Amino acid sequence: MSEKGVILLICLVISGILTSLFRSNGFMIVVVVLVSMLILMKQRKQIFLITLSVSLPVMMWSHIALPMLSVMPSSPGERMNVQFQQMSRIYLLHHDKFTTSDKKTLNAVIPLDKIKDNYNSQSADGIKEQFFINSFLITYDDFTNMKGNWNWYKSNAYKTKILAFNHLWIKMLLKYPKDAVFATLKNKYIDVTPALNRGNDISTFTGGLSNYVIIENQWTSQYGDFISDKNSKKLSLYYSYWAKSPILNLFVNTGLYTWLAITIGIFWFKRRIIRELPFVIGVILVILINFAGARNGDFRYCVPFVALTPIIVGIIINNYRSCQTI
Repeated sequence: MSEKGVILLICLVISGILTSLFRSNGFMIVVVVLVSMLILMKQRKQIFLITLSVSLPVMMWSHIALPMLSVMPSSPGERMNVQFQQMSRIYLLHHDKFTTSDKKTLNAVIPLDKIKDNYNSQSADGIKEQFFINSFLITYDDFTNMKGNWNWYKSNAYKTKILAFNHLWIKMLLKYPKDAVFATLKNKYIDVTPALNRGNDISTFTGGLSNYVIIENQWTSQYGDFISDKNSKKLSLYYSYWAKSPILNLFVNTGLYTWLAITIGIFWFKRRIIRELPFVIGVILVILINFAGARNGDFRYCVPFVALTPIIVGIIINNYRSCQTI
């Protein structure tokens, strides 16, 4: 293998590990990308090596190192947004088709009596918050609800419930594929609509920034506001100015970046320039992570993409010219 090939492998492995460790749904997205590469590309030995090099460190860190350090992992619900939305919609439409066993399995993860009131077709947060483990500790309520349940991850009970839920999800996905797909597209319609008018607001911070808290120090159970109400209102006003501008509004719309990612992916697949692969994969990972999130059109997740937009546009133009020449 050439020196450039070795550098390419190292870049892909590092990006895969970092994506997996710094995002709750990162590992799932990386696996999807790597499996797709195995199917579509000829360099299968190299891709298999990358898959192994990414998976082993991530699994060792998550399942060996962190438990030894008594570090509480993030809630499994943080990476199950798509499943929660799909199952909730399917249940609301076809609950009479669920057996007693099916209902018991679903209820163990998402309380059946809370689905109707908390399901929002445009945001998975309502359903995700009904999941029995919430380790997303950013508000006072989050800390209060977790009291007495700090050691949830040391029991295998939650794994059994999630495994049964996953089996039920696959079963219902095959039975009602249209409803499942619609649930996801409805939840993420902003992310696929590049010219959509966002109205007067481009921020999607859950509950408002003023509800977020930080721990004052490691020795007390006191929490302090992350940002005051006054400053939160100033930020919201700043966001609204962006949203009202017919030109700036386009650049804070996640749909624009989704289609830029699709474009660069199409051009790369047509030419398959290996040296551009790490960059292309990085771009696609950012978009997929955003698409798998709970929020609809959450601009926060696209910030890395926005920073790289000039380079991305340049690569697209260069590839277009090269394709025209060929």
